[in-house]
Amino acid sequence: MSTLSAPMLEMAYDIIAGFPAEENRLVDVLSSLQQAMGYVPPAVIPIIADRMELETPAIYKVIELTPSLSLKPAFSHKLFICNGENCTRKGSFALIKQARESLAINLFETNPRGLRLEPFRCLGNCNAAPNIMLDDEIHPHMTAEKLRSLLTDWK
Repeated sequence: MSTLSAPMLEMAYDIIAGFPAEENRLVDVLSSLQQAMGYVPPAVIPIIADRMELETPAIYKVIELTPSLSLKPAFSHKLFICNGENCTRKGSFALIKQARESLAINLFETNPRGLRLEPFRCLGNCNAAPNIMLDDEIHPHMTAEKLRSLLTDWK
């Protein structure tokens, strides 16, 4: 089972708790999760099953048969943080930590605004380390403070 960051898990719990624990409300719960989170995280399926007293395969079947629902996050933007040798030596792990805190997501998660956070082996701009790439634009000499400012609009 994939893990969700604490804020994303809390959001999911709040959405699930906002509906009566009735089987006929399952699609409403799933649709609300899809709308708020951009997908139905597999990590919340057992929570839904427990709350609504349903079998997990039944929930997966409903998701499979409902075209508007997805178990994979839809993302339209990516934030890559270089973890090549030079960038790592110059602080890329601190940048990953800052990005996770600023966006309230873990690596390989997508926030509700559609920004996915991933490490990247090497962006090929080693002389300007540490580097990040937001969509197709490389941002060299990145600091935690500059990254926090850059991500303000992505929360």
